[in-house]
Amino acid sequence: MSGNDQEFKTFTVERATPTIGAYIHGLDLREGITPECRRELRDAFLEYQVLFLRDQQITPDDQIEFAKVFGDPQEVSAFFPSLPGYPHIEVLESRGRAAGTDVWHSDLTWQATPNSATCLHAQEIPPCGGDTLWASMTAAYDALPENVKNVIDGLEGVWTTGKRN
Repeated sequence: MSGNDQEFKTFTVERATPTIGAYIHGLDLREGITPECRRELRDAFLEYQVLFLRDQQITPDDQIEFAKVFGDPQEVSAFFPSLPGYPHIEVLESRGRAAGTDVWHSDLTWQATPNSATCLHAQEIPPCGGDTLWASMTAAYDALPENVKNVIDGLEGVWTTGKRN
C-alpha cells in the first residue's frame, strides 16, 4: 500500500486504480458484519469511494444489512421495479434491450437528499458490455489548476428540468 492507504484488521484491500476503487478480500457478507468491520468498511469507503466485494453469494436481506453499514436504506423504485417484498432493492434488468442507464449518469444525486452510497449486487453479467464505471469527482477537482479552483470554489450546482433554448 502507498500514500494514504490504511491497514484493516477484518479484511484486506487491493487498490483498483490510482484514483478510485478498491477490492475487499477476506470478507463473507453471509457471516454477518461485526461493529469493527462496519467501522473499517466505512473508513475504506471514505478512502477509496467505491468498494468491490467479489463472489458474494448473498440474499436480499444480506444486501440490505451491508447497505446499512453506510446509512439507512431508503425505498427506491425511481426507475426500475423493486424486488418483491424488498422496497429497498431495485431490479436492473435489460434482457438485451438498451436501458436508460446505458448513458453516463449519477445515481440519484439529483434528489434533494441524495443517497450517501449505492450498493449493487450483480447476479448475471453479459459476456460483452454490462460494465459499470465510476469517476472520482474528488480526484477531478484535485487535478484542476488553482485558478480554476478559485473560480468555482463556493459555487453550487442547481438541478433544473427546464429546456435550454
